[in-house]
Amino acid sequence: EAIVPRTIAKLAVNLSSNVRIYNLYGPAECTIASTYHMVNEKDLNASLIPIGYPLPNYQCYILDQYLQPVKISYLSNELTAEALVHLPNINAKCYKTGDLGKYDANGEIVYCGRTDFQVKLRGQRIELGEIENVIVKSSSSQISNCVVNKVHDDKTKQDYLIAYIQMAANNAMNEGDKLKSQAKLYCQTHLPLYMVPTMFTILDKFPLNSNGKIDRKLLPKLDFTAANMNDDMTITEPKTDVEREICNLWCKILCLDKISMQQNFFASGGTSLSIIQLFHCYQANFTLNKHLSISDIFQHPTVEEHVQLINNNLKQQKPERYHKPWETHKIITGTDTINHATVTSSSAYNPSLLESVTTNLQQFALTVSASY
Repeated sequence: EAIVPRTIAKLAVNLSSNVRIYNLYGPAECTIASTYHMVNEKDLNASLIPIGYPLPNYQCYILDQYLQPVKISYLSNELTAEALVHLPNINAKCYKTGDLGKYDANGEIVYCGRTDFQVKLRGQRIELGEIENVIVKSSSSQISNCVVNKVHDDKTKQDYLIAYIQMAANNAMNEGDKLKSQAKLYCQTHLPLYMVPTMFTILDKFPLNSNGKIDRKLLPKLDFTAANMNDDMTITEPKTDVEREICNLWCKILCLDKISMQQNFFASGGTSLSIIQLFHCYQANFTLNKHLSISDIFQHPTVEEHVQLINNNLKQQKPERYHKPWETHKIITGTDTINHATVTSSSAYNPSLLESVTTNLQQFALTVSASY
């Protein structure tokens, strides 16, 4: 397990100043330790603690899926090879740990988590460990541990990111709601929108496997309702016909039972494809002018903003003139039509007469004409 700055701070306070702290790393399958890093003061403010340099007689490589050394700033390596791989550049077999790492500016190796925890959500590849580090950093004194997991909901048929937070021992459970709101706000300002978890929940402790590590498969399942996904806001019910219609469309597309007026489309599981579907639903259910575009809907992703956009872009329809059943219309003769027609040099395959009917169908007149 990766060591966190909070643990380093506790060790520094409780141990003598003469004691040196080393962060060691090694895959348990083949060794106890392969790299080492002597902890220093700057590590207390770092989000990730380096695992350092290889020990004597050890060689460590950070490779891509083609077993080639990664370039500077390379990220998001996929785990596609077997555990034992052959490296042609050194002509030797190496054990592939499946851990994600990088070199820092000093050439030290930094452990960034497992490649197993690299997920794809709504077309974006996401490192769950990166989100976890941001959440812990939002309140390192109050959060003991954090796990972000990708969860599929059978009801909504959508994938969501869920943040499971374990509070520090000195914090009361009634502070959980405040801590969740604080963590969510911090994520919204430090992460792209697609990386912000949909829901935050507090756990007393995490389920562990036989090796004493967190078992993500045993994390509790949550109910994906509007109330749970918006537990940090007051749910406002729709009041007008436009608001109710928009909420109904959201519920239909997102497969939800209820929608809050403050709800965010993307935070509720919406994608770029589903927002295009929503835009076409708006066009089918409302008489809109041509000024409203998909980008407007995309850039204003809440129900309240969509209501304002729809109201501002509703086309003002003029009332149609009511024709009395006995009202007659001017009869256009064939001569009038020919006089106004443009005759071309070749009209053999053109219709001899085109007439556009723009008035309402008069059933009585049609019945009378059919008798002749």
